[in-house]
Amino acid sequence: MLKAFIRNNKLIVLPVLVFFLAAIVIAISLKLFGTGLFSPSSKDNQQNEQIAPSKIVLPEGKKLIIPAPITEESPLSIVVERALFPSEFKRIALTFDTGCLRERKPGYTTHLGWILEPAMKILDVLDQYNVTATFFPQATWLEDYPEVGREIVRRGHSIGNHTLTHIYFAEIEYDEIIDELRESTRIIEEVTGCRPYIYRPSFGYYTDYHRQIFTREGYPYTLMWSVITQDSYRYGVWGELVTPNYIAERALNYADDGGIILMHSLPQTARALPMIITSLRDEGYKFVTIYEMLPPPPENLGQTIYLTRKGDTLESIAGLFGITVEEIMEVNIPQISFRALTASITGWSR
Repeated sequence: MLKAFIRNNKLIVLPVLVFFLAAIVIAISLKLFGTGLFSPSSKDNQQNEQIAPSKIVLPEGKKLIIPAPITEESPLSIVVERALFPSEFKRIALTFDTGCLRERKPGYTTHLGWILEPAMKILDVLDQYNVTATFFPQATWLEDYPEVGREIVRRGHSIGNHTLTHIYFAEIEYDEIIDELRESTRIIEEVTGCRPYIYRPSFGYYTDYHRQIFTREGYPYTLMWSVITQDSYRYGVWGELVTPNYIAERALNYADDGGIILMHSLPQTARALPMIITSLRDEGYKFVTIYEMLPPPPENLGQTIYLTRKGDTLESIAGLFGITVEEIMEVNIPQISFRALTASITGWSR
């Protein structure tokens, strides 16, 4: 019976037999020789070793930040609540924390209707009244809306840093603080092309220890505010419902020369903005960015700066200061890139 089946179905049986025989041969080969056939060659390994970033000779005369431990003598980031130098005219700064409720539970912010809403409404109103402002985006929000971040800069506004995840700094340790600072800086520069040196900590919380870290990481200014509009609240201080009129009244009642107004990228804030802008202009105020209110930062921002010399590699510099190559690379991103190191002479910027 089996012979009869094979004889009558030769066209089907032969391909099946060939397939199974091939599978058996492959299985035996893998058993005998392992996965070596698919492993990178020794030549590939040699090439990888030849371009190890730590051993590449660096261009001369390039500035590297050398990470240093925080001590009692470490300089403090300057807390800014208003302009730091006088002016011949009345000025005030509009600031917008953007995306900072992104990761809160929806139940807390259902009434706001903006958790995933970009800042375009705010930008359109500012354009309409020809006003420049300073935006402090949460970096994870900026990853979600990179086109909006680029639009903020394209329209002439300034960028500050408002953390990576808007976490409360009192609840995290050193490593997490460093990650918040470095990763948010990397994202902001990657998305917008701007490297800020003003930091606004989440919930306005900081200690002297945090200020020392801010300075060392390239943020000599810690930004607070002189006017809080409470636009992210549902109810105001006396239980009053927060509306566009409420927001505008808060801004106008507490505004003064050199002041900094804290707002958020919210629909109700966008509706309050025309009232705020026209009223402040009628009072003689000029709108400026935060950067226009501050002296230029010191060149080294409280950091140790090393100027590369002939023959320097990351490995030799790390050995000179008793730190690791990884620490140097973390602090100096984006000054150091893998492309820059492998090419040896390209990709550097300061």
